[in-house]
Amino acid sequence: MAQGWLKPVALGTVALGLAAAGVAFVKRDALAAAYARHALADAATDEERTRHARTLLDLGSPEAGRFTALFEADRPEDARAAATAFAEKFADATPGDPAFAAWCRAIVGDAVKPSACGQLALLELLPTMLKPTDPALPALCRPLIAAGLRGPTEAKLLAIRHARHPKLNARGDLVPLLADPDAAVRRAVLLAVGPATDDGAEVVGTEELFPTLHDPDAGVRDLAAVALESRGLSLVQVSLARQLTHPNPAERLALLTDLGTEESVKDVGPWLERLSRDADPAVRLGTARVAFELRLQFTGWLDRLARTDPDATVRRWASYYQQQATLVRQAGE
Repeated sequence: MAQGWLKPVALGTVALGLAAAGVAFVKRDALAAAYARHALADAATDEERTRHARTLLDLGSPEAGRFTALFEADRPEDARAAATAFAEKFADATPGDPAFAAWCRAIVGDAVKPSACGQLALLELLPTMLKPTDPALPALCRPLIAAGLRGPTEAKLLAIRHARHPKLNARGDLVPLLADPDAAVRRAVLLAVGPATDDGAEVVGTEELFPTLHDPDAGVRDLAAVALESRGLSLVQVSLARQLTHPNPAERLALLTDLGTEESVKDVGPWLERLSRDADPAVRLGTARVAFELRLQFTGWLDRLARTDPDATVRRWASYYQQQATLVRQAGE
């Protein structure tokens, strides 16, 4: 009988031993994480910081905790160390690795509120976080792009670079930054949205690029010309586009003469239609005159000048050219 009692007692002892070992294991990990956290704060080099950040990553789980907190603190060196540790840990992970995807979701999820420097580190890490096949990740990463585009120049440049990622397809969000105060940002945006694409899915119209030919920065002006050439404009047409949007009305008036004599412009109609909407009434009036002289078949834009132009002189002369065109057509018949 005594031996019968020994069996449950022995099992209970084993269970208590295992529980104690588990508690000890958890405590050991907690102590190791605490040590890594304090060592990270005192680390003197990026290599040391990355090593301690990797310890926090290895001891953590895919949820808000000690590791993800590194992206929330106002210590840029810690955020960079966390990003480096994460990229190194999952450098060889397969896109279908569920642990990889879970960690990515945790870092860009709502539970983590990154600081300004944390956002910058996450932007650096963004290509890594888009590697998993998890379909939820692109939507979780897009707010990083939006926040970066509102941030300082360094963040904007990173966001612009990653907005072209095929899983994000956020190039359309870049267009307003063509007017950014920083020339480096404007150049980066023009590189991203200016050239023609293989599928023809440009996010900014060709004519909308014309004003960038007058950018204060020479680099932007050069990139604008190259982008327009990639869209099929000849060097002569790029020069005409520069005149079309020139801030000096005299240059825009000179364009009217050039359009009448430039053989490389096969269809002057679209150019004249654009000039018919010019802010200067002298340019609008000149547009009606040139259209008549070139014997163009007038469409709605001349009728608009004749009927609703805010300048009385433009209305009167546009109406005159309209009548003369009608007489010429009748005489030709």
